[in-house]
Parts: sequence; structure tokens; C-alpha cells
Amino acid sequence: MNARVEISDMKTAILLGAGSSVPAGFPSTELLTEQVLSSSGVCRHTDETYFIDDNLPTAEVSTYVTRLLRHIHGQADQYLMENANRPANYEDIYNIIDQVYEERFGESENPTIYDYMDKLFKYMEPLCGSTGMGHNQLLNEMRNYIADVVWRFLSRTEYSSDHLKILEAACKSNFVSSISTLCHDTHVETYLETQGIPLDDGFPEEELGARYWHGDFSSAHKIPFLNLHGSVNWFRLRLDSSESFYDDRIGIPLDGDHDHVKGRDGEFQFSLDGRPILLIGTFNKIPDYTRGIFRELHHQFRQALLASTQLLICGCSFGDKGINTAIIEWYYAERGRRFLTIHPDFEALIKNARGAIRNKWDEWVKCGGVRLICKNIEDVEERELFGYLKK
Repeated sequence: MNARVEISDMKTAILLGAGSSVPAGFPSTELLTEQVLSSSGVCRHTDETYFIDDNLPTAEVSTYVTRLLRHIHGQADQYLMENANRPANYEDIYNIIDQVYEERFGESENPTIYDYMDKLFKYMEPLCGSTGMGHNQLLNEMRNYIADVVWRFLSRTEYSSDHLKILEAACKSNFVSSISTLCHDTHVETYLETQGIPLDDGFPEEELGARYWHGDFSSAHKIPFLNLHGSVNWFRLRLDSSESFYDDRIGIPLDGDHDHVKGRDGEFQFSLDGRPILLIGTFNKIPDYTRGIFRELHHQFRQALLASTQLLICGCSFGDKGINTAIIEWYYAERGRRFLTIHPDFEALIKNARGAIRNKWDEWVKCGGVRLICKNIEDVEERELFGYLKK
């Protein structure tokens, strides 16, 4: 279903970046990168997914995978420090691996990557022999390893919610027309719903053992909630007896068991991929914005922006080229639009933002198109936020 997001009196769209999850106790990008590069406590399940358990011995394949990841990280880190003045993180590593993987399978055609691929495969040779995996299998193993480590660390159910009270107040005051998030965790939607704020995430009410994706955000009494990079509780499900893509459905298992979801006629479904649907990386994400569930989500994101006169941004580093483009197009689509940014260090924020945002920032500030609250979100007071939103 492609229902347009209809908004009447509410005119403020909210965009949350990964930094907005840190006050809740979730790991930062830097900490996730450290864990991805460390094989300590990373075990490999019989279903070929990775999990974290410090009481179990580290899986041998984890050691080989992290050796490769550290090699790729070292090269990426040197390049980014010299050219972008920032360290490489796990998303940069994933982007590189994904580019090589896509090239190997004919999903991209980039002759400039061949020298790098040749050197990488020579480095991989002894590891392929040790693991019994070919180049393609080992590349995919690295992607799965990163995705699983991120999944496990962002699946926590205990977190602090003090920083969300300001968002709760905004929602209850009818300032909010939509909420979009780049986070994989579920703490924002879980908290807001427990506070009685109705959200529309595209997954309607329960059907047997899960809530299934329909992509319908037309509810007049709910705030659209858009997970633009996927979520730790989204899984691609298939009936045990099926071998056809026709039977695949994307769902949120209600009891958290993604491999035993009750399906039609009492038959169980299993997670086809064994891991949740997450978009990880940098530039490699952009093609994914145009297909599958994300095509509809990003269409709804742009529709939600167009229906709003102002945008509240928190925890966003302006490092996603696709999201930056949507913000810029929204801003210039109609005079008088503006956005409010909550961040404790604006100098660092703009210094590390991609050029499309960085080069326009001073102009936006000068003409009042950007308003700044130089604080962490947990330190912003309700009166202060509402004062900015009402101006």
C-alpha cells in the first residue's frame, strides 16, 4: 500500500540519528567499532549467526574474520584520517566489504576497485585455507559478523528513558507530525507507546504470531514512525514447508523467537536469513533505499517531510548522503522552512558533516533556516524546546 502520510495540524517532523540512542545506554559507533574489531567473547551458533558470550570460548572463525576486518579497517582508517580527518568505523568497513562482494556477484561494475580486490584476495588466501571458505564465502561471513555483533549489542531491553521525556512532551503537545529514525534499536518506539502515544510503524495489528509489514501509514490518529535503516526485531519469515520467495513476509515476532513464528494453518515459520533486516554501511545503503521495504519507507519519509514546515534533528551526524539529500530537497522546496538541531558540539558536527550540508550551513544559520540548541538531548528543557518550535 502506498498511502500518503496525511497530517493536519501537526507540522514538526523529527529525525533521530544513532547518537540519540547513546543516552539510553546503547553503545556509540566508536564502541561498536571496537567490539566488531575484537573477537573476544564472539561465538558462532550452529545456525551460523554470531552471538556474544564472555563465558564461552571465542569461535575460531571469529578470530580469522576479525583479523581480516582489522586489516581492512587499518587501510580505511589511514585514508579517512588523511582525507576526511576522522577515524574509520564499522560502517566504513562494511561499505568496503559490500562493494567488493557486489562486484564479485555482478551487482556493480566498478573497474577502479580491481586493484584493491586483488590485494585483498592475496591477503585472504591463507585465511581461506584455514577456514575452508572461499573468497566469496569469507566476504559474506565478514558482512554477517558485523551485522550480528551490531544486532546483539542493540537488542537490549533495559535502558534509560529520561532523555525521551522531551520527545514525549512534544508528541503530546501535537507538535509532532512524524518521527523518523536511523537507529536499529527499539527504545524510542517502545517508550513512547508505553506512555500512551499511538505510533504507526507500517506493521498493523497482530496476525497469529507476528505483526506483518503492510506499509500503510494512513492512520489518522497515529504518528508515523519510520525506521529508515531497519530494526533489530524485523525478520524475513518463511513457512517451514515452503521453498518459494512468494511465501516470504517481513514481520515482527511477538515473543521474540524469530525461528518459531506461528503461521497460516498452524504451521510455523522460520527466519530465512537468521538475522534481522538492518542497513549497515555508508554509500552502499543508498541503492537499498530504492528496493524492498526501504523503498516504501523512504518514500514515506519524503512525504512526511513535505507535510512539515520544520524539522527537529537529534543525534544525527549528517554522514548519510541519501538522508542529507532528502533534507536539502525538503528545505529548498518551499521558502520559510527551517530545522532545529540538538547537538552538544556544533563545530565538530559541521566539521565532520558531508559537504552537501557543511557547505550550506553558514548560509542557513545566517538566514535563520537553522536554529541550534547546543546541548545533549537529556539536558534540553521542555520550555526551551517548545520556545524554539513555536518561533
